[in-house]
Amino acid sequence: MELIIGVPLAVHPIESLKFQIAPCYFKIDEEDSLPIDEIHETNNQGFLLRLGAAYEFHTGKVILSPAINADISGSKFTLVYGLNIGFGF
Repeated sequence: MELIIGVPLAVHPIESLKFQIAPCYFKIDEEDSLPIDEIHETNNQGFLLRLGAAYEFHTGKVILSPAINADISGSKFTLVYGLNIGFGF
């Protein structure tokens, strides 16, 4: 199992475009073989910096936001991409 906890700071230069930076703490179970293990070859916990960008599509009260992030630890990085889903209220 992999746990990453961060506090993001987001900037919206235009309404739907978002850039963010997040200092993060990570912890990885030693038994798991996950992609993040490649950037932390011997450490199973520590700190990384996540830089990312996303574009938000508003459809009523639902927000769909494809995102790409780079997790940086030392001189190594891993790309993380996905779809964020938000609900307005």
